[in-house]
Amino acid sequence: MAVRCINVVKAKKIFMVYGTPFHAASGYNDWEDEIADSVGATKIGAREFIEVEGVVFDLKHKVGKSSIPHGQGTLLAKQKLWNTVWAEIDMQPNAQVVLRGHIHDYCGIFRQNWLAMSCPALEWSTKYGTRMTDGIVNVGLILFKVENGKYEWEHYGCDLGILKTKVIKV
Repeated sequence: MAVRCINVVKAKKIFMVYGTPFHAASGYNDWEDEIADSVGATKIGAREFIEVEGVVFDLKHKVGKSSIPHGQGTLLAKQKLWNTVWAEIDMQPNAQVVLRGHIHDYCGIFRQNWLAMSCPALEWSTKYGTRMTDGIVNVGLILFKVENGKYEWEHYGCDLGILKTKVIKV
């Protein structure tokens, strides 16, 4: 599914980050390497900082998930705060956009000069999606448009009405 989605975009360069072993590395095999090879990725790593037209993106898969819906922004803001702390000691670039995955939730927090966001999932109805997640699962993609140091994004969500839970009457 990931290969098909990436190929639809027809990007000139593809940068990827590894997921957690729980998702993709059963037996500690990094299946993302096969995806990266299939799509001709420029680079894959644990965490990547990519600059596009003057905007620095901080890409990493893992972020914690809050047990309360209104707490998720705090965990995303913490990711940006740590990036700022590392940037202060000149150990990381100061990112304007922090993107994380893992929690299968499209959520974000932004300020005047930065954005931290969790990306929606590409899947839901697997053992992980149905047995392990709490809260709403968002499925979809995010498209960023970057030009002259400015960025905007659009979320393309999927309607999951077909997966609505039904009551079993006995």
